[in-house]
Amino acid sequence: IDRYQQTGRPFRAWLYQIAFHTVTDHLRRRHPALDLDAAGDQPDRRPAVEEQVVQRTEVDRVWAAVGALNHAQRTAISLKLGQDMHTADVAARMGRSEASVKLLVHRGLVAVRARLAAQAVSQEGAAM
Repeated sequence: IDRYQQTGRPFRAWLYQIAFHTVTDHLRRRHPALDLDAAGDQPDRRPAVEEQVVQRTEVDRVWAAVGALNHAQRTAISLKLGQDMHTADVAARMGRSEASVKLLVHRGLVAVRARLAAQAVSQEGAAM
C-alpha cells in the first residue's frame, strides 16, 4: 500500500489490478506454457470429426422426437432436460404440481423412446 501513487484512478482499481496480476502469475506457474514442438506431439483428446457428426445427428434426432410431443410434455422435457431445471422450478414455471411435471416428463420420454425405436426399425427395413 505504501507504493500507491495518486494517478487520478480510484484506489479500488489499483487493488483490482494487483489482484488480477497476482492471479495471472499464479495460474502461469501452475500451467506453464508448452513448447510448440512438444504440443505437436500431444494427442488430440477430442472425438474424431466423424464421431462428432454422428453424435450431433443423434442429438438432433432426439430433439426432433421431443418436438413431436404435445405442448405440455415438450415444455416439461425442454425445461427439465434442456435447461437443466429442477422439477420444482419447472412446476412453478408451468403452473403445475411437481407430480404433474414428473408425469409429463415420464410420459414424454416414453413417447420419445417409442418414436426413436420406430425410426430405427423403419431405417433397418429400408436398408434391407
